[in-house]
Amino acid sequence: MTIRRLKLLAAGGAILATVLAGVTTASANPGIIYDTVPAVLPTNMESLSYESTSTAEFGDLISFAAGTRAIKTVTVAMSSWTCQTYPCATTPGSSYPHPVTLNLYQVNTGATPTPGVLITTITDTFQIPFRPSPTGECGTGFTAPDDPKDGCTDGLAFTIEFDLKSVIVPNNIIYGITYNTQSHGPNPTGIPGPADSLNVAVTTAAATVGTNVNPDVVYWDTLLGDWYADGGAGGIGVFRADTGWNPYTVAIRFATVAAPALTTEICKNGGHIAAGFRNLGQCIASFNANK
Repeated sequence: MTIRRLKLLAAGGAILATVLAGVTTASANPGIIYDTVPAVLPTNMESLSYESTSTAEFGDLISFAAGTRAIKTVTVAMSSWTCQTYPCATTPGSSYPHPVTLNLYQVNTGATPTPGVLITTITDTFQIPFRPSPTGECGTGFTAPDDPKDGCTDGLAFTIEFDLKSVIVPNNIIYGITYNTQSHGPNPTGIPGPADSLNVAVTTAAATVGTNVNPDVVYWDTLLGDWYADGGAGGIGVFRADTGWNPYTVAIRFATVAAPALTTEICKNGGHIAAGFRNLGQCIASFNANK
C-alpha cells in the first residue's frame, strides 16, 4: 500500500480482527454471487472520502460466482463521519436523507478493461445515520454503544441496499457508486452539508463469494490527478482503472432473485444469462430435453 493510498483512506478505528469469521458463503446463501461485506459489521471501516479526494465515482471490476444472473439487491458498506450538530453532538438514532446512485457497466475487454455500455443505473434516497456524540475517553471520537471494547473511532459503519428487482447481468461487470457532495459528484450541491463526510467503506478481505478480477486495480473518477497512480496521465474526471490498490476494494454484496422455472420464454431477451446458459440455443435445448 503506497503512502499516496494511505493518505486518502479514512482510518477505520478498531476494526475487529475476527470480523470475517463465519462470513457467509455461496453454499450457505445460494442467492449471493459476490460478497466483500463483513458478516458482522464493525463499528467503523476504512473508507474513501468523496469530498476530500474530489471523487465523483468509485468501484471495481468483479466476476460473479456461478448462479442466476438476475440481480435483486446490492448492499454497500458506508462510513458516516459527521455529527448532527456542532460542537459535535448527535441524538441517538438521528439521520439525514441523501441520494446515492449505483451504476452497473458491461466490460470492454483489453489490456486494461474499461467501463462499457451502462447496464442499469439506480438512484435511491437513503437515511444516512449521523455518527454518535463523542465519549469522554475518546476526545472527539466515540466508542461503540454496544461494544466499548471496539475502541475509539470517528466514523460509523453502516450499509445501504439498492433494490434492482431483477436486472440481468453478464458474468463480469464494472460497478460504480456515485453521489453529490458540496464540490463533487454529478451535480455538486455547492453548499456544505453532512454528505461531505459520507464515505464509501473499503476492505482488505478477499471476496468470500465471486472474484475481484484484479486486486491491484479499482475504478475511480477523481479530479485530482495526483491521486491516480499515473499522476493523471490517463485523464482526470474520468471513471477509469487505477492501480496500486491491493489489497483494498469496496465492501459490497450482490444477491440474486430465486431462479425461475425454466421455459423457452425465460431463455429469450438475454434471459439465458440469468438461467446460467452461455447462449440462447443451449438454454432452449435444455428446456426441450427436460419437458
